Amino acid sequence: ELAARKESFDSEFTKRREQLKEEWTKQKEEWKKQLLEEESLKRGELERELEEQRESFNHDIARQRDEALHQLEEDRSELETEIDNLLSQQSNYYANRQIEAMR
Repeated sequence: ELAARKESFDSEFTKRREQLKEEWTKQKEEWKKQLLEEESLKRGELERELEEQRESFNHDIARQRDEALHQLEEDRSELETEIDNLLSQQSNYYANRQIEAMR
């Protein structure tokens, strides 16, 4: 009877140990799955933040480019006006010299 009880105990012990191994394996897989999901969420969040920063950076660069182009257009217009004024002054100067020379 003692041997039967020992065998029964060993059998129950082995069953329980196997059951705990299975539960532990399932728990580890669940934790692994949760970690992967959390990492995926964090990665997605970081990618969204990077995309927002990239868009903001591109917007800033475009704004700076537009401002620089606008400033160049203003400078060119001012220079063209100045050139026109100088050419007009030069024409007037030569015309006045010719009139003076004719007198």
